Amino acid sequence: MIGTIRFVAMAVSVAMLGGCTTSTPSPEPGTALATVSTGSLRDAGSGAATFAWAPGATVVFPDDRYDAGRARGIIQSEIRAVLSERGYQIVDAASADRRVAFVLGFDNNLTDDRLVSLFGLDPGLQTTPDETKGTLVIAITGPSQSRVFWRGAVQAVATLDTDREARADRLRGAVRRLLNALPKR
Repeated sequence: MIGTIRFVAMAVSVAMLGGCTTSTPSPEPGTALATVSTGSLRDAGSGAATFAWAPGATVVFPDDRYDAGRARGIIQSEIRAVLSERGYQIVDAASADRRVAFVLGFDNNLTDDRLVSLFGLDPGLQTTPDETKGTLVIAITGPSQSRVFWRGAVQAVATLDTDREARADRLRGAVRRLLNALPKR
């Protein structure tokens, strides 16, 4: 819980920082997926060679419907893979050029209102009462976490009835979708 508190404190400061451009929420016709981002992945990568996890800011809300530890590992592994493919390295926090934070949750613990109040983001995915909405937010900050270069969110209708590996593939795809525009070094 201390990590969640630190993350929320960082998230509030992230949401209060301005000066970035915001993309329009983009629900995709015929799919149950929507994304939105603010800032620039180009700026996030510019002049950076190394990334570290933001202390206390990799949050996966616990839920009986999935293994939170496994989900955290999948997200971290995929972020590492994207960064590596683009020529960046994950290092210890003390020597990193950038920090990476993320949060994952369902609509019962990461509501649209909470998403807007914490991050200033609302991908705009509309669901029916019998659907569960999942949200992944990723943010890239400077080393002190006071400057936010970029943050993005993706929402999808959770497919809790599919097997573990299919859900893992969807989570990996969500990470890649958000970080797709990160330039190569």
